[in-house]
Amino acid sequence: MSRKHLIAGFIGFAALASGVIGASIESARASKAGALPIAETSIPFASRDGIQDYKADGDRGLYIRGINGNWYYARTLGNCPRLNSADVIGFETSAADQLDKFGALRAQGWRCPLASLVRSAPPPRKAKSRG
Repeated sequence: MSRKHLIAGFIGFAALASGVIGASIESARASKAGALPIAETSIPFASRDGIQDYKADGDRGLYIRGINGNWYYARTLGNCPRLNSADVIGFETSAADQLDKFGALRAQGWRCPLASLVRSAPPPRKAKSRG
């Protein structure tokens, strides 16, 4: 195997491991389905009053309202068992004090890494119970 092939293989493996190829495949699937790909985003000043409100979405996600009034949806990498029952949720941000898909949520001692953070509609309202 020549050095050129070895370098090309290494670059391809690095791109696959970093998710670049996977993200391209997801974008292509979304385009074929007629849907626009959802862009990752960040919430600035997350640890200094940048987050006004949040609502748990079971144990896999969190709706977050930023100081600018926009809603975001943070999907966790796996189940976050205490997310739905936690009274207080902590946010692990980057050095630039922004919450993005590389951050994490803290709920009753559990650290829940994020898989994605995207702009969202407000959380669905609970139906009123009749009785």
